[in-house]
Amino acid sequence: MPRVEKIANVPEDELAELLKDYALVGATVDTTKQADGNYTVTATIPDEAPAEKKPPDKKPPDKKPIGKKPAGKKPAGKKPAGKKPTG
Repeated sequence: MPRVEKIANVPEDELAELLKDYALVGATVDTTKQADGNYTVTATIPDEAPAEKKPPDKKPPDKKPIGKKPAGKKPAGKKPAGKKPTG
């Protein structure tokens, strides 16, 4: 459920900065000018604001060394060196 924040008595010279901050988190903002010249700011912040979203958990692919052969394996079709067939 979205979170609602209400801030009263915001001076006009601080209003733009506050609105910018709420925009960064994806909030919907409503402002009301008070009789004394200050503002009341009501911000509705989504459940998961854009700045708080995490990238999907993806495991990077296993990296294999390039140009190296696994130890203990010999290429198929080749005979070991040094041994000659008898017969």
